[in-house]
Amino acid sequence: MESILVSTALISYNQEQFVRQTLNGIASQKTEGKHEIVCGDDASKDNTLGIIAEYAQDSRIRILSTDSNLGMHGNWARTIEACSGKYIAICEGDDVWIDPEKLQKQINLLEQNPKASACFSNANVIDNDGNVGEYLYVNNLNNLLEAKHFFELNFNPIPTCTVVFRKSAFTGFPKEYYSSPFADWILHTLLIQTGPYIYLPEITSSYRQHAGGVWTGINEKKQLT
Repeated sequence: MESILVSTALISYNQEQFVRQTLNGIASQKTEGKHEIVCGDDASKDNTLGIIAEYAQDSRIRILSTDSNLGMHGNWARTIEACSGKYIAICEGDDVWIDPEKLQKQINLLEQNPKASACFSNANVIDNDGNVGEYLYVNNLNNLLEAKHFFELNFNPIPTCTVVFRKSAFTGFPKEYYSSPFADWILHTLLIQTGPYIYLPEITSSYRQHAGGVWTGINEKKQLT
């Protein structure tokens, strides 16, 4: 049986308005090895899970459903842990991959740089009205992000929806992860201590900034509790 080269960990919660576009971007990826798509829906109250189920005719897609809301942290943890690929890519149900070669480009860089733990790229930012913003997510960054530099920053320069990391670099989340409001920052903190992040200076994805997003709605969404 062919081993899985890359797993995409997709988490969703009440994102029926966006998740089709997200799934289309993931399903369009052209990889040189087997690609599995693990969809962790966190008991959405709208039709998000139903839309994902429509796409499950694609044999690459596996659905993780739950009867109760786990929260963003719990949903990320179980979805990542369910992935079996050599590499794991992460995406949320309102973001979009716009380059069909995104995964393979990043995998190539990680294959060429065995000491690196992860790879990320640039992303454009989509506003509430669906317009692409005038600025990019990443600016003024070289091709390598070392742990020392990362911990000196007072912000997170990494678009979560662009990240691909080595499964071997991830050993699970500590208990502190579940009490932090910053799930992605904790993941980067763990990974970057095992090896630097490679930066691919291309726009491969669109990060959606809207009132229903995890960060924008941080004080409103139940998922953060």
